[in-house]
Amino acid sequence: EAIERIKNYYVDMRAKAKETIPFTPRQLEAFIRIAEASARMRLSNVVTVEDADKAIEIVEYYLTKVGMEKDLGSFNIDLITTGITKTQKDKMKVITQIIREICREIDAPAPIEEIVTRAQDEGMEKDAVERLIEKMRREGSIYEAKLGRYSLTSE
Repeated sequence: EAIERIKNYYVDMRAKAKETIPFTPRQLEAFIRIAEASARMRLSNVVTVEDADKAIEIVEYYLTKVGMEKDLGSFNIDLITTGITKTQKDKMKVITQIIREICREIDAPAPIEEIVTRAQDEGMEKDAVERLIEKMRREGSIYEAKLGRYSLTSE
């Protein structure tokens, strides 16, 4: 019954997620280990529903502290594992597409000013675009071919 409670919670959370991934099978295993640890703290070999509830409560607390994507108001395990929110990923995809388009149009690396202008046309703020470009450069998905001009590493 305790394991069923955890499984049901896990399935419900995954079903509620529209765009983000709240839990992976690895987190399901963590729920079970925490419930087992709760039982051991009571010096019992049997995991009860109360242990399962305690495990769910602990994981939810942890996720609200480190895995809550404020823009979407939902848990996102990607935020914990990669440090990048779904919103940031979406914006990075847009920036990647902008760089690709500019590079094709001018047959040269894309000037930062043009990237920022087009990203602002898509509703992004200048500071956010510049931060994401720097993050993408550090991660290696883009590179600064010339001072203030960017290209995609994959093309």
